[in-house]
Amino acid sequence: GMPEWSIPDFSAIAPKDAIITSLSVAVVIMAETLLAENSFAQKNGYKIDDNQEIFAFSMGNFVAAFTGCCPINGSECMEYRHFPGY
Repeated sequence: GMPEWSIPDFSAIAPKDAIITSLSVAVVIMAETLLAENSFAQKNGYKIDDNQEIFAFSMGNFVAAFTGCCPINGSECMEYRHFPGY
């Protein structure tokens, strides 16, 4: 079934370390995601709104934090796996 909703336990890590690590992961995820999406959009002739994409991934990751899920992103590996002609 679905995981239980809970507030993440921050007692295992210092707040400063949690913020630095979280921001580092967020920057890498957003950079990779936006590069993959823009590349895929250019190849298929459409345009995406980067702000809308960042907002959508931010909300998805925010909800994932309360269910214990891994951070979500869009990587080139997944994009190209479903569209082998690229």
